[in-house]
Amino acid sequence: MSAPPLPVEAADSPSKAEASNLPFWLAMAVLVAVPGSYYLARLELPGGPWWPLPERRPAMAGFAFVLLSGTSLVCLPPRAWKAALVAHVDRWTGSRLRGALAPLLASGLLGLLLVRWQRVRGVVGDAVVWTPFANKWFTFASEPLGRWMHYFAYRFLGFWGVHSNELAVRLPSYLAGVALFYVALLTMPRVIGRARSGSAALFFFCAPVAVFFFGYPSTCPWAYGLVGIHLLAGLRYLSVKPNRAPWLESLLIGLAAWSHGMALFATGSQAALILIWLFSWPGAPGLPGKARRLPTAFVLSLIPFVFTAGTLLWCYKFGSGLPGYPWAGNARGGIFQRIWVKWSGDVHLFHAPDGTVFEQFVLLGHDYDAGILNLVLWLYPGVLLTPLAAVWLSREDWKKAAFLLASLLGLLGYALVKNPDWGYETDIRTLGLFALPAGCLLTVWLSNTVEQRRWHLLVALCSASAFAFTLVPYLSFP
Repeated sequence: MSAPPLPVEAADSPSKAEASNLPFWLAMAVLVAVPGSYYLARLELPGGPWWPLPERRPAMAGFAFVLLSGTSLVCLPPRAWKAALVAHVDRWTGSRLRGALAPLLASGLLGLLLVRWQRVRGVVGDAVVWTPFANKWFTFASEPLGRWMHYFAYRFLGFWGVHSNELAVRLPSYLAGVALFYVALLTMPRVIGRARSGSAALFFFCAPVAVFFFGYPSTCPWAYGLVGIHLLAGLRYLSVKPNRAPWLESLLIGLAAWSHGMALFATGSQAALILIWLFSWPGAPGLPGKARRLPTAFVLSLIPFVFTAGTLLWCYKFGSGLPGYPWAGNARGGIFQRIWVKWSGDVHLFHAPDGTVFEQFVLLGHDYDAGILNLVLWLYPGVLLTPLAAVWLSREDWKKAAFLLASLLGLLGYALVKNPDWGYETDIRTLGLFALPAGCLLTVWLSNTVEQRRWHLLVALCSASAFAFTLVPYLSFP
């Protein structure tokens, strides 16, 4: 008599060998408890943490509603209701757009309403710098595409009869967020499997850097969006192993660096991808041998730098197009004309006529230590878990681990030695890119090792934490 068949596990939960309490409780402590405690410790508003939102925050309340409603829709509905909803959406849009239509419509509708009512408010960012120039065409060579996005947004809004510089510097942030979330929804099924792709996309989008897609007025949101899209495209490329060179992935990181020069420190991921394509994959039908791939690899290695280098050369010869602005933008440093922190010596301060204080930080000085600590706790404490995630992923797929770690290490090194003239609170925008590869690592690790119900709880809480993060810039910074 034959033995009874073994029970088949649910397709949307990891095996018992993979499931473990440890990743869940570590994630709860580092991604939920640590930032929650940190946010509460920084609340200094009259009446405590439940003080009503000030007049400038109605848009934030709308973001909270959309964010938390989306979390419950993706993560928490009963299986039967969710299956019926997915089947209905599939019949209407086709399986490739599963789960993407609702967040796209919600984000677009919310953005249009906020633009129409001129209620787009949020974190300060560096709006004071860019808002006056949103309606002017010029080239800021260290972040040209990010600067041009403001001008394109101003022209787009003007077509609809809205002439607002402030809205023009905030609208690209929404568009970059929609693009990143949509790509995450489309690529996650290949990266981690279809069962948890929607919740994984939400976890990746919300946990690290969602604040930069809620109307953040700066040149950096499209750099964040394009770096995130590049990482997702690279993970999909390594999952599918197509019979092609990574041209698309090179173009994406090149556009990210063109948006903001800080993305150049994320190009280690593209270098890893090129080396994997060149040396690790055996020859396949239609794939040239290693010797014949070398010229292609050389061209691929140039793409991430060619747009930015070409813009710098153009501005060096013809100028930025705006009198008084340097041809190199901020590529040669800010107010101190020094990009990096000082290795030793005294702290230097510069007091601008408008009262702004700029600081030249010293490595391992008190202000530097406090700034780095706050940067990690405020932006993404999950980076502390990346060694565990990297060890797990290196055992499962060393190519993906090398791809993400190459980007993470470059961006972490940049954050540790870049001098934030405006201080770590304001310059978080130029230092926080490390959260994207760290978020990718944690998304792949936790979605494959945490039991289904706990995974849903973790995604919901991390999404709520992302909204809390948008309120923190209104509070005092230690």
